Amino acid sequence: MRSGELVIKSQEFKEEKIMKRVRLGVIGLGGMGQEHIKSIEDIPEAQLTAVSDIDAEVTKKTSEECSVPGFTNHEELLESKLVDAVLIVTPHYSHPEIGIAAMKKGIHCLSEKPIAA
Repeated sequence: MRSGELVIKSQEFKEEKIMKRVRLGVIGLGGMGQEHIKSIEDIPEAQLTAVSDIDAEVTKKTSEECSVPGFTNHEELLESKLVDAVLIVTPHYSHPEIGIAAMKKGIHCLSEKPIAA
């Protein structure tokens, strides 16, 4: 089994199935972003693979603590090919811009409310 894969044992079908873990990036590393990072650690089907915040110090600290690449520009994270989905945890007025940019690149989005303001 390669890194980033899970083996799911199905009781119903009595078979094993290899499922790729969802590679998640968190954009916005304030209080709620940090809470979401903790929650991701509890999801076996997900893996934190990148973080981003406009505050370089916060990005560096979180990147080092989580052992993942950090970006001070969300566009760089989206271009990195490190994520399958992003969790947008920025001020609400930036959700549409970041979400649209991610979706144009085929990256799934999870957004705190509101998605648009």
